[in-house]
Amino acid sequence: MLTVSYDVDADRAPQIGLVVLQADETIERDMRRLIPASVEVLVTRVPSGPVVTLESLAAMEAELQSAASLLPEGAQMSVVGYGCTSGTAQIGTDRIAQAIKAGADTQQVTEPVSALIAACRHLGVRRLG
Repeated sequence: MLTVSYDVDADRAPQIGLVVLQADETIERDMRRLIPASVEVLVTRVPSGPVVTLESLAAMEAELQSAASLLPEGAQMSVVGYGCTSGTAQIGTDRIAQAIKAGADTQQVTEPVSALIAACRHLGVRRLG
């Protein structure tokens, strides 16, 4: 039996997860420009139709847990984000968080709608026009 010695690096970079639409071709590149290089961005995809309809957006809800479960097991993700504004509006923030937490080991879930609300509160914006 071959024995190989090794050291475990306990100082792993912070990790975040991202659930991306199957049809999305730009969000990964955008996120890598926004997130510091010292943070690992782990990505999975959720099936999405080529045409955006209320039905296709609602259909993503049934796939979110499965998509989130494809993120690496054992990852220590600080947060998992869902990258679809219209899907969030159709499915709802609470149901998205519930589905993603059921599939991935994370305590925090974010998506564009909650992020927008938090940013507006932080900036003191009371009305969007």
